Amino acid sequence: MLVSTLKSGDISPTTPNINALFYHLIHEPLIQSSDIPDGRLPIIVIDALDECGGLDGPRSKHRRGLVRTLRTWSQLPKKFKLIVTSRDESDIKELF
Repeated sequence: MLVSTLKSGDISPTTPNINALFYHLIHEPLIQSSDIPDGRLPIIVIDALDECGGLDGPRSKHRRGLVRTLRTWSQLPKKFKLIVTSRDESDIKELF
């Protein structure tokens, strides 16, 4: 599902639109997948969250958008595992 979405060209992984990336690459594949057995939950990895936003860090609109989007993940209808790596930064600590 994910590969076909990327091949279709409907969404570019380089788009700065975090909401569109979340919808096309996370939300829709989880919604459209058939029953996922508990022992085989999808794993989503976000590496170096603190790097999002470049030198502007927590003041970056891209980082604030990603943090806002991450808050909605708990409302997804399917279970998954989320792994996030980051340095210890105040906005990220507040999120989790």
